[in-house]
Amino acid sequence: MLAVILGAPAAYGTTILVAYLNAHRSAESIGEALAGQDAIKILGMERLRDDNGRAGYVVPAGTDPRPLKQAMTYDPVHGRLVDPEVEHRWATENNAVDVAATAWQVTLEGNRSEPVVITDIKPVEIQCGVPLTGGYVNLGRQGEGDKPHLEVTIDSSRPVFDRIGEEDGDIANYFSKKFITLDPNEKFVLVFIGRTDEKHCTWRYQLTYLDGSVGGAQQILSAPGGKPFESTSHVIRDTDTHAWVIPGGYESVCSDDLAPIVSGENYRALLRGEIECV
Repeated sequence: MLAVILGAPAAYGTTILVAYLNAHRSAESIGEALAGQDAIKILGMERLRDDNGRAGYVVPAGTDPRPLKQAMTYDPVHGRLVDPEVEHRWATENNAVDVAATAWQVTLEGNRSEPVVITDIKPVEIQCGVPLTGGYVNLGRQGEGDKPHLEVTIDSSRPVFDRIGEEDGDIANYFSKKFITLDPNEKFVLVFIGRTDEKHCTWRYQLTYLDGSVGGAQQILSAPGGKPFESTSHVIRDTDTHAWVIPGGYESVCSDDLAPIVSGENYRALLRGEIECV
């Protein structure tokens, strides 16, 4: 059963909703809230590798890229890698940070005897600094995909979620207009995309909801292992260079090598237009 997404003007809709829920909560629901039972269960969390605008990975400078290069075999008949997941497995094994955007699919479940209404989701505990350098694997920016998702630019002046991919058009500042209702034991899948245009950032997500608690409550969503979410900009400072780069095929690669390993200096010269290919 899918969760219901309802729409209402922010101030009016939420005020009426609070009054209604507080007036109709059962003793059981209020007791669950007072007992500290999480109103929302996190049943699953998956870091998505495709269709999210990601522009590659950055790994620590000392990481050896040769095992990735050796594992990449191209299938000319089907126009793809023989093993499309090889890059992603290598990235996970080497503590890679997503570049430009990181996408996570999260499965939620209502954990109250009455509906839980999510009135807001926002990034919190945001920490941003200079973009990461190291080894940069950029085998091509992935497309946006066709799955509806919540998207926020973390290093913007006002990081709020937009809803992208709706049939009737995208919805800017989504939670100022909409809220999400989870019925008891109801499962709902959300895709979160956090973008970083200029900086390297870490953050968590805060879910604000209404249940048996007077005035509502919050729940923090972290990446697996209690870690924050993380992404770094694909633009680095003029004074910085990567230790090495595996460039995407669209980036003027001189040879037929599927995954050439080039120096950070040569890659920067390519981006500046000082050389035609690497």
